Amino acid sequence: MENKQYHISSRNNYFLGKLMTARDFFAEQEYFNSKRRLGNRFMFSPGIIAGMNIFLIDNKTFSLEPGIAVDYYGREIIVPKTCVRKFDLVEGFEKLKSSDIPVYLCIKYKESLCESTFSIANQDGPLNQKQFNRICEKYEVFITDTNPDDKNLKIDSLFFQNIEIYNENGLKLWGKFPKYVNPGQNVKVKVFLEKYGVGEPVYFNFKISGVLFKDKTNVSYDENDTQLYSKIEKEGYLTCNAENEAISEFVIAKDDFILRIGMKDFNLAEDIKINFNVTKKTVKDVIIENYYSINFEKLIEDNDEKFIYLAKMQIINNDVGYSIENFQKIPSNQYVLNNEILRLIQEINIENTKNNLRNFFDFNKTNKNLNDNEESYNRQTEKLIEKDNIISGVETINLGFKPKPGKVYYSYEFVHGLGPGNVSIETAIVNDENEELEEQNLLVFGDRSIFGLNEVNLSVPDVQVACLVNPAKGTMRLGVRLEDRTNVQSIKIRWWAMKPIENSAEKDDLVINENLKIIVSPDSATIQPLEQIRFSAKIIGVEDQRVSWNLGKFNPGKIDSNGLYTAPASEGIFEIVAQSVNFESLKASAYVVVTTDKINLNRNEKEGEEEEN
Repeated sequence: MENKQYHISSRNNYFLGKLMTARDFFAEQEYFNSKRRLGNRFMFSPGIIAGMNIFLIDNKTFSLEPGIAVDYYGREIIVPKTCVRKFDLVEGFEKLKSSDIPVYLCIKYKESLCESTFSIANQDGPLNQKQFNRICEKYEVFITDTNPDDKNLKIDSLFFQNIEIYNENGLKLWGKFPKYVNPGQNVKVKVFLEKYGVGEPVYFNFKISGVLFKDKTNVSYDENDTQLYSKIEKEGYLTCNAENEAISEFVIAKDDFILRIGMKDFNLAEDIKINFNVTKKTVKDVIIENYYSINFEKLIEDNDEKFIYLAKMQIINNDVGYSIENFQKIPSNQYVLNNEILRLIQEINIENTKNNLRNFFDFNKTNKNLNDNEESYNRQTEKLIEKDNIISGVETINLGFKPKPGKVYYSYEFVHGLGPGNVSIETAIVNDENEELEEQNLLVFGDRSIFGLNEVNLSVPDVQVACLVNPAKGTMRLGVRLEDRTNVQSIKIRWWAMKPIENSAEKDDLVINENLKIIVSPDSATIQPLEQIRFSAKIIGVEDQRVSWNLGKFNPGKIDSNGLYTAPASEGIFEIVAQSVNFESLKASAYVVVTTDKINLNRNEKEGEEEEN
């Protein structure tokens, strides 16, 4: 009795001596189930009410914790005890055709008959026909490659519209635009980028404009830490100049659009135009008016293909089986927030508003403290001219799973630390994978094949190394081309940057601005245990951009000389410290929140990145 219909307008009437049959008892159950499920569906909304935490035990097995959810028919889905299962034993796994697209682990309501017995008074069949004494309400987990459609799963479409901008070559770029705009108000638009198996860095830059907006807003992203699978979020703001209600458009002009994958550019075939309405109604009034204008039949029908999405992941097939990558819990945020959670969120928002006001009034005090340290910074400028203009570092280039011979792999673009101008770069491959201690830290310059196995044991793959230097920005980027097959999934390149020592007249100009400070980007981030994130630092007021990266107290993570931070396995809030090489008292901190809970991995580059761009 899965009971997908809600139009139950009659219930049993009991009286002394009434003859009860199976039809009466079924009607009794159907009536109360329908009323309860109707309330579940429209008073609480579909989603996870409590529990149902899901996590990976290993790269082939997941654990689903006990919990309760409500589906799109209002039926309760209850997981009574922990469910541990391998992915290849889940319904739908065998039907997956490609590992280049994300797949989803879902849960749905299921009924089955149980407690078999026999009927001794069955008028519709032979006596002693087998029957069942109970209807068991269960659940079923399954895997699908059908993307969740937020337009159907949520009511966000009452106010927002998701517009696809680009969807090819393993990249999906789309925007979330409002359908309604108030005159004279700021308008926020969100842009999302999702990568599927793209091993090259991605860059995009475009403008969003409109005839009723004061200015254009620029949305850009330059990927520093290249990952095969990732999702980022960017925001842009516009100001509506309209005074009266009207109909207009957001415009993304093809001439203002740039999308680059590796070294290859992609363009739009035509301008993208998104309609919106200028209205004087409040957002609350618009949502209420639109929701209550929807036909009730439409809300309660066509829910068979709407499920609770527990996880999003990538299933990578290989010669020895499969593995799970890029595992993300509850990708569509299908949660039912109770009153206690809403109360707590409201209190936190109020407190954050108060803190923002305090920070605003403390701004002048902070500036004064910075100026007090100005003298100590200036005393250390003499150290700068005594340093040799040579700097070195190690960069790791990810080759991914099953690297392909002939393919080119790139590092991110990073600051070498010698400032703008021409530099000379030398590179070597680090042989640190060999277990024999005598050959563990060798550096390989030039052609690797010259040293055969009889001479020395080398574990590094055969690659060609190149470097791209941007003298104007003081940055560099490494690239390798794989010449032969290998099982190595990453390669380390040791680099040296050398710059001629300036004469004494030029050394006096090394300090550009007396107001020295370091800007770390991002200044805060939220990541999962063992995940990596790249930090960058910009020193304002001095030419030498070299910084050393250190961990704050009680930070069990790791960070390399180029700012690549690896989170620990434990949860917590940890400090990252960037310190100027030539100004030891000049420091700045960033903070990382490490958590296994559902997180929004939008790493918004703050003021430092905006200034750099």
